[in-house]
Amino acid sequence: MKRAAYLVIVSVVISMSISIGIAFAQDKVLDNKIESVTIDKDKNGNEYVRFIVEEARELSGIKYNTSVAVMAFGETVQAAKSYREGQSLKAVVSSREYQGRVSYTILAFVN
Repeated sequence: MKRAAYLVIVSVVISMSISIGIAFAQDKVLDNKIESVTIDKDKNGNEYVRFIVEEARELSGIKYNTSVAVMAFGETVQAAKSYREGQSLKAVVSSREYQGRVSYTILAFVN
């Protein structure tokens, strides 16, 4: 009986921690100038496009600019291939962390 109660409590805690992580992930509209464009293939042979854009950030009251990767996979690759360096990239993106750095994945392009 005690073991069953313990398993229920552990399951609830794990479910809550997963839900909290998902709840704080927000999509946003990104509208930045493209610094560079790279078209490549992943290990499975699928094409992807990587944009590098400059993003303004603030940390502890200090404002700075940093370069951020914006990735296009799957259905967004064809549209992404039409963009060039110097153009404005306007897209709905979701943020993710890769190797300790924030990057974005394109969900849809905004015209």
